[in-house]
Amino acid sequence: MVEDKITEEKNMGVLPLAVIYCIALGCIVVTPFIGEHLAPMFDYVDYGALRHLFEEIITCVLWAVEIVVITVVCRRYWNVNVLMNPKTRGKELPGKNMILLAFLSISAILIISAQIGFEVKPFYDMGVKITGYELMGNIGMLFRNAIRCGFMVLMIRCAQKFAELLIGKGRSRFIWGGTILALTVGIYDLLAGVHTLPLTYFLLNLLFGWIYLLTDRSISKTYLFVLLIYFF
Repeated sequence: MVEDKITEEKNMGVLPLAVIYCIALGCIVVTPFIGEHLAPMFDYVDYGALRHLFEEIITCVLWAVEIVVITVVCRRYWNVNVLMNPKTRGKELPGKNMILLAFLSISAILIISAQIGFEVKPFYDMGVKITGYELMGNIGMLFRNAIRCGFMVLMIRCAQKFAELLIGKGRSRFIWGGTILALTVGIYDLLAGVHTLPLTYFLLNLLFGWIYLLTDRSISKTYLFVLLIYFF
């Protein structure tokens, strides 16, 4: 266990981190198109009324498999668990960090809520006056977003470490992970019109990078805060 903690992340250089980041970015961009093109294969179910649901299910399954493959490859070749930071396991955060994390999360949720007329965001995302079929598809979309958040946290970790290795000055307090995420995933989301609040979600990428540093680079804690903000 001690040896694993010592070797964690040190075996991954700039190139492997960049490659893993690009692969994860490719999964975020390409996999939904695969789900969209495979979903019509299930149109025999209720005459295609559940196509949206199958599109979300296929995307979720493929994303889950892709995350598992990335995790296994990183563990096998570099002895790195990209979904867990052993240095933060069981470690409590300083009180000031928790207060700042709570403040940032609540502020982000309130700002988003104000932009959608103070509606409950999950219900806002699912829409109003929709059919049962559309509701099931939108619920599937919520599960897809939960997995997408996992990809984003993984990418923040890789990007932060990549930038720090490139600079060569050890751990940095600058939100490199969030900045790189905003300039890649954020710009893609803006161009593709993924979100109903494009500029807000673009800026959230920076916030997520900051949260990663405030949680002392804890993958699980970062994911929970990202998921909380993303959904509410």
